[in-house]
Amino acid sequence: MNPGKLQKIDNQKGEEYAQIWNKTAKMNYKQFLREYNLITDPFLHDLQSTYLEGIDIIKRQIRLQTLMKKRNSILFPLRKILFKKNYKRNI
Repeated sequence: MNPGKLQKIDNQKGEEYAQIWNKTAKMNYKQFLREYNLITDPFLHDLQSTYLEGIDIIKRQIRLQTLMKKRNSILFPLRKILFKKNYKRNI
């Protein structure tokens, strides 16, 4: 196959997968796997898995940032108090 033909096939498949991806946006993961499994549609399966993994990473980052803010809002005043006590003791 020449590069032009491969490019054409790639573009056609890309459009086909984009339509499927848009159609499956509201499906839950189990529904998606029933219709598009690893054996019949490995590319779509990998795309969905990567997408969900990215979503999980983002959710974990948000939870971590929230926990850090809560922790800092508690610890900052304590550090301030402890610093003042230690500072006075050293004088």
